[in-house]
Amino acid sequence: MSEKRKKGKTIVISICVLAIAYFVYNGLHNRSANQNSSGILHPDWLTYTSITHGFSIKYPKEYTVNSDYIYEENVPGMSIPGVSFAIPTEKYAGTNFVEGYISTEIIRNPSSCKAEGFLDAENKIVGTKTINNMEFSTAEGTGVGAGQYYNETIYATLHGTACFGFRLFLHTGNITMYDPGTVIQFDPKEANTIFEDMVKTAKLP
Repeated sequence: MSEKRKKGKTIVISICVLAIAYFVYNGLHNRSANQNSSGILHPDWLTYTSITHGFSIKYPKEYTVNSDYIYEENVPGMSIPGVSFAIPTEKYAGTNFVEGYISTEIIRNPSSCKAEGFLDAENKIVGTKTINNMEFSTAEGTGVGAGQYYNETIYATLHGTACFGFRLFLHTGNITMYDPGTVIQFDPKEANTIFEDMVKTAKLP
């Protein structure tokens, strides 16, 4: 075989190898993305199904379920029913984390379905987000009192005649109120990720 033909054959083989590697990578990447959107990446999560409200959602098995949950903290004149999943405080021991939960709440026959309708915090940041082809309005609110910080994130979407709101509530203490070196600042990144992953698993009626 001539040197020229050998080089040509080598080039063809190299191209084939690169093409195979490309398709393998894309296949694994897409598979990973699909798993993440369907909740398969959390095989140990449990499923909560509400017969009353007709929805289901997956949640970390170490979270505590409160099926009698009612939100009435910051929305004057309103009590919003739903279910909450309490974040175990020991998960963030050694930080200034005080308490937190993720909830699914329902407002029936609303005049409008907006995330800001689920809270009355003074400082709000509103926006929109698409998850699993569902459109959500979003809102973030903060509150401060007696050396305590309260942060809430809401995703809301209209489904049928009900406005479903998903809430992440995080309560932390002012780090300066603790003795120096006794705790570190709570990082909400993991809680935010779990919140979004839970929303992705929700099945609405």
